[in-house]
Amino acid sequence: MLVPVSTFQILDYCEYQLFLKYYEKVKPVITRKMLAGIQKHKRLEEEFLEEAEEIEETIEEHLEKLLRGEVSPFNVRELPVKSEKHGLIGRIDEALFYEDHAVIIDDKPNPRITQGTIDQLRAYAAVFEDHFNWENLIVLKARSHSNNEVFYEEEFNEKARTQIIEKIEYLHWLMQDPTRAKPTSEKEKCLHCSYGPYCDKFMEE
Repeated sequence: MLVPVSTFQILDYCEYQLFLKYYEKVKPVITRKMLAGIQKHKRLEEEFLEEAEEIEETIEEHLEKLLRGEVSPFNVRELPVKSEKHGLIGRIDEALFYEDHAVIIDDKPNPRITQGTIDQLRAYAAVFEDHFNWENLIVLKARSHSNNEVFYEEEFNEKARTQIIEKIEYLHWLMQDPTRAKPTSEKEKCLHCSYGPYCDKFMEE
């Protein structure tokens, strides 16, 4: 089973959502905030496509040309990536390819860094490396929807790689048996949780 990279946001917010989503098959309440985020992502992609130059070959083929110095650096929105090695799949909001490095960008509605966002970016980097057999530097960035400003940036180094691989292994351990998932102890998270109406642990002490 390939798990969506976005699941790391769930893991950080409240891993009990994994139990509700994958074991109980609960569908979360779609909030106005969630709809606004979806619509903003769609607008960003449409704006990108209006100015983008079409690549008349696969990304992998174009990347090989880039690494040989035959084409200029390029960027892609909603880049699909997957890794059987890590058991993950996802779509990177925006990826920039250069000869000596790549940049992975995740667009967020709230310019506040969380561990979930960091883990999601690092998981994308691990999947990206495997998907493209990438051995060069990867720079990770979180960017605000509202003003396109980058509010978090880091290089995907060996320490970050080791940490995210441990979390990937933990995620798959939970996915093997979602009943292992524990609810958050933060009541504020419960109050804003889209699974709240269906959660048997809601606001539990």
